[in-house]
Amino acid sequence: MKPMKGIPFVPKPPRIDPNGSISRTLLLTVIGTTISIILTFGTSQLLQTHRKAKDRKMTAMMVMGNIESYASELDDISFQLGWRDTLATILLAIPQDSLDDPKYSSLIESVVMLFGLPSFTYDNTAEQIFSNTIETWKNMGNFQFISNVGDCFSAMHSIQEEYMKYANENMALMGKITQHPDQYPGNSRGSKILLNPDIRVKMRTLHRRTSYYKYLAEYMRYLNAINMKLMDVTEEKVLQFVNEKDEEVEVDRPIPYQQDYNAADINIDGIPDIPGWIADHHF
Repeated sequence: MKPMKGIPFVPKPPRIDPNGSISRTLLLTVIGTTISIILTFGTSQLLQTHRKAKDRKMTAMMVMGNIESYASELDDISFQLGWRDTLATILLAIPQDSLDDPKYSSLIESVVMLFGLPSFTYDNTAEQIFSNTIETWKNMGNFQFISNVGDCFSAMHSIQEEYMKYANENMALMGKITQHPDQYPGNSRGSKILLNPDIRVKMRTLHRRTSYYKYLAEYMRYLNAINMKLMDVTEEKVLQFVNEKDEEVEVDRPIPYQQDYNAADINIDGIPDIPGWIADHHF
């Protein structure tokens, strides 16, 4: 039908489908939007959960790798004490009234090697990372893992502190003798040290401590085995993680050595105008 003159043409609105197609379309639109929102937030939540799980696993590997590295350090300490124990046994076998005999002089001077014990440091990086994520572990219900890791860290602190106390006491005792030799019997530094009854007691404890630190290394591995069981991780995986962490990274830069940076002593004769030099460097 043509519009009448002067009256604009207005199209007819669509007829309502008696079967309710508009309602169905609206319903489908709402459902589609709802599903889209659910998928968007659900996917985001799923990715976040996956990332957190991956982060927890990495933290667990760092913790277990740190404990294994610590046990390896205890093995090394046991080895270091072991050869000192052999040396102590040799020195203690020398009769005390022969300690100043010239035929023993070179042997006796080796006594200073006994108590130059290796330092034992504890890297607490993994412990700090684990502590910073403790709430996440609690939320996941990993209470057994949290408790066992806490036992490991507590033991590691105690062992390290006790060892360093022992090592420092030995060095302090030897230092007193070497700094005040006139206060101790004997004609040489070595004989003065070996004649000291406290030193001789310390020498005899080396044997027990050699075995003690070997035992502690295995005890830490036992606790770590519980961690691995709780996290469903094999010992091989943990050892692989430790080895990869300790691999040396090659860089196109030489290793700096301190002696290469030791400057020559300043020669004052090379500064002809000292007042002028001071004035130039005054700020």
